[in-house]
Amino acid sequence: MNKYILKKLVATLLTIALGCLCLAASYKTYKENKQSLSDLTHFTGILSNFYLNDKSSLVGGKVWINRKSIALEINGLNQKIRFYRPNQNYIDFIQEVRNGDSISIYFRKHSPDYYNTDLYQIEIKGKNYLQIDKVKHNHTIAGTVIFTVGILICCMSIFVWKKTGE
Repeated sequence: MNKYILKKLVATLLTIALGCLCLAASYKTYKENKQSLSDLTHFTGILSNFYLNDKSSLVGGKVWINRKSIALEINGLNQKIRFYRPNQNYIDFIQEVRNGDSISIYFRKHSPDYYNTDLYQIEIKGKNYLQIDKVKHNHTIAGTVIFTVGILICCMSIFVWKKTGE
């Protein structure tokens, strides 16, 4: 096999692999999005502490991206919990919620060593601060975008096969 064919083959296979990875991620998002509250872990406890977490990241050495989330400490729960809103608006939560309030959360259980952001619903004093319908909507958008990118990358493999080595 000559160098030209090998280069084309490797480039095309890598492109297809990346596209398939995107398609697999979108399928996983779609599959997880079918869950209802009864399929998730439910915990009710007393909110011992909460705080706003502000994480900034430098992207490309030029752009700062700020991502805010609320970290929750709940008595009796051996998970570090953090919830995120895409609109970054936590004013209602900060103004209305107090330490000592009873909190009920629905989440998918993960390792207690890391913050769990896989929350689907948060209820405090009868009010939902994170609703499963909104979470599912955001997951649907993300899954659709990832699926579209995966299809485009797989289609791009045809272009890579034709143009590599010219």
